[in-house]
Amino acid sequence: MKRIPRTSLAAALAFTATIAGAQTTLTLSGNLDLYGNYMRSSSGSHIVALDDGAVQRSRWGLRGTEDIGAGYLVKFQLEGGIHADTGGLAGSGLFDRQSWLGLSTPYGEFRVGRQNGLIFTHGDHVDFTGRTLGSLINSSGLPARFDNDVAYFSPRLRRMQFEAHVALPESPAGNHPLVLQANLEYADDAIVAGIMTLHALPPTHAAIDKDVEYDNVYASWKYGRGTVYLAFVHSNNITANAASNTAGAIVPGAGGYNAGTSPDLDHFYDIWQVSADYKLTSQLRVGAHGGSI
Repeated sequence: MKRIPRTSLAAALAFTATIAGAQTTLTLSGNLDLYGNYMRSSSGSHIVALDDGAVQRSRWGLRGTEDIGAGYLVKFQLEGGIHADTGGLAGSGLFDRQSWLGLSTPYGEFRVGRQNGLIFTHGDHVDFTGRTLGSLINSSGLPARFDNDVAYFSPRLRRMQFEAHVALPESPAGNHPLVLQANLEYADDAIVAGIMTLHALPPTHAAIDKDVEYDNVYASWKYGRGTVYLAFVHSNNITANAASNTAGAIVPGAGGYNAGTSPDLDHFYDIWQVSADYKLTSQLRVGAHGGSI
């Protein structure tokens, strides 16, 4: 086994191992994101802390491929979040972020396991933050990844690609309600535009027999050193309480299903968002975004 080490300036460590004599790759990758945090309230209380995840959750993972011939590749990815400041696991398991096995073919790619959802993976085309860092869309009932997910990714034809997911929640509720996702996207050197939808079906004989819906239309346009982003979301995946109209998500960000019990399934909201960025240098970018909900 030949090991080739690589390092990056983003406090990340990765290496790739290639098995001699076979077209097989195994990559160990990850990033550590630590930051100093000082907060002071109007009461005079203050906190000085070392925290994890200023830009991205610290994580580590394994991914690999094996060429089995005739244009077919077996693939896998395992990825888990960690608290870099304590060394503990960020989630409920060793590979809480992703754990899937796939087969790439001339007719598209098939994957099964715990996978990132469409809304998460297409965030770079939704707003300049990559759908993080205070994005209205990111903070409004966004399901990110799902267990027991069966996915298909089509080849890109005429700059169009189709993607579909069916998650099979292992829930105690009725008929094991499904979470369905689909996306159709156009992409060239300057323009990316797409539409994605998520429907989380309720169990049979649910008290509130309505789907969780999350529909997102998005587009981005690159001009010189900058990019402009437009996005629209129509959804009922937010719960409310006395203090806030965005108290939580019916289908949570990591896994979960629609139990068909929330009265907020009757409440839909719309988000309009526009954002833009501009590269001052190859390493420095500025941007802003705004919207309404």
